[in-house]
Amino acid sequence: MKGDSPKETIHGNMLENFNLMQFRCIRCGSNELTKSTPTFLQKVVEDKSMICEEIFQVNDINQQLGLYVIACLTCKKCNNRISVTVLDDGKMKQ
Repeated sequence: MKGDSPKETIHGNMLENFNLMQFRCIRCGSNELTKSTPTFLQKVVEDKSMICEEIFQVNDINQQLGLYVIACLTCKKCNNRISVTVLDDGKMKQ
């Protein structure tokens, strides 16, 4: 991604990798799920009820902190909605 800022590059890579993850409905087990647009949040944001919201909020990235990727999945078979939160804590210090 030539010309992208470090933040855009990190978010683009995270989005691409998140979309490669395979999920199943926790109710019926189907793998036919529709994903909402993921939301990126810094690990330090206040605890807010943002589950299954159609919100896109990008904060400045601090390389020392992780990022949450939150998405709402809807099962095409049973119409169940599932919130998925993936936390990237960043690199471990050695």
